[in-house]
Amino acid sequence: IVDSYLAKVAGFRKKLLDAELPITDTETCFSSVMIGDERKCVEVFGAFLEHGIRVPPYLYPAARRGQAVLRIIVNAAHTDEQIDHLVEVSMKLRAQGLF
Repeated sequence: IVDSYLAKVAGFRKKLLDAELPITDTETCFSSVMIGDERKCVEVFGAFLEHGIRVPPYLYPAARRGQAVLRIIVNAAHTDEQIDHLVEVSMKLRAQGLF
């Protein structure tokens, strides 16, 4: 069960990296998309919500000032379609210059 879950997380991270999205190097069960500015991070959080995706922002003091991130935690119940949708929306928002 754990190996299957970790493979799902690794596959998700690979999709984010293949899409050239700015994620942290840490290989854990969560992936952090680097945004930087706290206000911009809240704006991107809102843009994801408009697409039905809740990606929580981590701002100061949870993150260092100027290093705000969106933290994505994939769980075992997420489908490939849901993961692909998140990656597609991420690419769309990045193309719009949101991050």
